[in-house]
Amino acid sequence: MWIYLLLDVNHEERKIVWNKEVVVVKRGEKITSLRKLSMEFNCSREKVRHFLKLLIKDEMCNTDYNTNYTHIKICNYDSYQVQQHTDNTADGHRDDTGMTPGDTNKNDKEGKEGKEELIKSNIELYKKWQSESSNDNYRFFVDYILKLNHTGEPLKYCLQLKGQINEQSFNRLYGIMKKNGTKMTDKIIKLEERLLATNGKSAKDLNLTLGNWLQNKFTK
Repeated sequence: MWIYLLLDVNHEERKIVWNKEVVVVKRGEKITSLRKLSMEFNCSREKVRHFLKLLIKDEMCNTDYNTNYTHIKICNYDSYQVQQHTDNTADGHRDDTGMTPGDTNKNDKEGKEGKEELIKSNIELYKKWQSESSNDNYRFFVDYILKLNHTGEPLKYCLQLKGQINEQSFNRLYGIMKKNGTKMTDKIIKLEERLLATNGKSAKDLNLTLGNWLQNKFTK
C-alpha cells in the first residue's frame, strides 16, 4: 500500500475538481476517499483507516479528512525520489505563450523519461512482491509480466499503469478466472493488445481495468 501511495501522489502541483469542488493538490499529495482506497487495495475501509493511522504515527504522511474527500500528504516526499528534476532556464526569446521553441521537445522528453522511470519502479516493485511470496501461481504471473511475451518485449504498457497487481489482488482475480476456466496470461495478452493499439492510453489502472473486465465478463 505504501509503495502504491508513493507512485500515485502528484509529481507536481495541480488543481483538480472533486465532487464539484476545486482543490489544490501539491507535489507529494493525493486527493482520494476511503471507499476508493479500499477498492484499490481490495480490503475494508477500516483496514485502510488503520493503515493510514500507522503511517501518520511513523510520520510518513499526514491525512486530512472531510465530508468530501481524504487528503493524503507524503512527508519528505522528495527524499523518496530516485532522481530529482531541476528547472533550467532556457536561453532565447520566449513567444507570447511564455515557451521557448525547445520547450515542447523538452516536455516530450521528460514525459518519456517519466514513463520509463515508472516502468523501472514497477519492475522493482514486482520483484519485491515475488521475492516475498510463496504463492507459485503468483510467482509464475510475475515471471510472465517481467519476461518476454508474444509481442517480443516486456509488458511495458501494463507496467506503466497504476494499480499494479499484488498478491492479494491477484488471488481475487485468479479466483474469478479459475472458476470460469480461463488463464491470467490469456487475459493479460488481450489487455496488452488493447493497450498496444492505443499506445497505452485506454486504461490508467491495471488492477482495476483487469478486475472490472473480468467481473463484467464472468459475473453477469
